[in-house]
Amino acid sequence: MAENISREIKSSLFIDFFGIDEVVGKQNFLELYNAIHDTHYTLDNCELKLRLIDDTVYKTYKNDLGMEIDGHLVVLMEHQSTINNNMPLRFLEYITRIYSSIVPGRARYLTGTYPVPTPEFFVFYNGKSDLPAVSELKLSDAFMESTSDPALELKVKIYNIGNTDLQFVSKCDKIKQYSNFINYVYEHADMQDPNSCKEVIRQAKKEGFLPNYLERKITEVENMLCAKYDYDLDIQVKQEEAFANGLKQGLNQERIETAKRMLEKQIDEKIISIATNMSVEQIKQLKEKI
Repeated sequence: MAENISREIKSSLFIDFFGIDEVVGKQNFLELYNAIHDTHYTLDNCELKLRLIDDTVYKTYKNDLGMEIDGHLVVLMEHQSTINNNMPLRFLEYITRIYSSIVPGRARYLTGTYPVPTPEFFVFYNGKSDLPAVSELKLSDAFMESTSDPALELKVKIYNIGNTDLQFVSKCDKIKQYSNFINYVYEHADMQDPNSCKEVIRQAKKEGFLPNYLERKITEVENMLCAKYDYDLDIQVKQEEAFANGLKQGLNQERIETAKRMLEKQIDEKIISIATNMSVEQIKQLKEKI
């Protein structure tokens, strides 16, 4: 299962090309960031520091690409080919753990304000759904009770890099190269067949996609992309694993009380199931008891 289902492998090409690669990673990141904001950061006039969550500690909270700029900005980026409306919640989890690694434990108890880098959140989408060039997801959209002035908010910019109306793409050749390469591979390869995937990547190299980068790292790119992957199955497996762990530990009283309150408000059982990590069947049993 772990070999065939890996969102991390699929995402790692984006992480490498726009961050980790020792030759072009940080330069490509700056070109992308500058194109979005019309800024002029260079490797000579700013300090970049990768901010990736340690997946040995937080196995379910590994982010795609996080970069700190001059100590005052933390930019989190993700590449996706499937729409995920829960990205604000996921980014909230990511930034919380990144701040925890930045802020000293004792500093949180100081009377004065301890400064933290300003966060920015981006998703770069290229898939089959017809998304506008630019859209936004907000954490408050998921709140069970809407409010005009949410006490907690997080906004994620969604850029459809396959949309010709997206203006900053014309300023960033690297995101065009990356998008064209991904589209070429997914259009021509059978992604469930690693051999087909490798053949298409090698052909893309011959045709000049991602010049120099594929010359250096074609084997690594094959390993990144040529894994059998099913997004829906990935999510299902994670949910089943979480529930299995919950059964082992026993349903705690807090989740039961939360489910009771939601039932009293006549909230849909499926929503309660997601919120409490209880099965719909367990929710129904609880409903009968109360």
